[in-house]
Amino acid sequence: MSNEVSLSHAQRANLNLLLLLREAAMLDLGGAVCSFGVGKQELSAITSRAPDEIISFVSSMGDQALFLPRSDLSTLLSLPSSVAPAVAASRRGRK
Repeated sequence: MSNEVSLSHAQRANLNLLLLLREAAMLDLGGAVCSFGVGKQELSAITSRAPDEIISFVSSMGDQALFLPRSDLSTLLSLPSSVAPAVAASRRGRK
C-alpha cells in the first residue's frame, strides 16, 4: 500500500508555501513575519502543526488556493529587475 497523495497544482502550491512558512517561522518568527507579511498568529498556527498534519490539511482543502498573488504582480513582472524590488517594497501592505 502506498502513502502517496496525489495533489493538484493549487494543493502543491499550498503545501510548498505552508512548509516554507513553517520552516522560516521556526528559525526566525520575526523575520518570517517581515519577509512574508503573515501575522504571528497565522505563523504560530502553522508551526504548531507537524508536516503530516499540514499535508492532511492541504489535501482536505481541495483545489482552493490559500495564497493569492499580489494584485500588482503583472506590473512588477513588467518592470526591470533592478527597479521591481523598490516598487514592490513601496507598495507593501497596499491593496
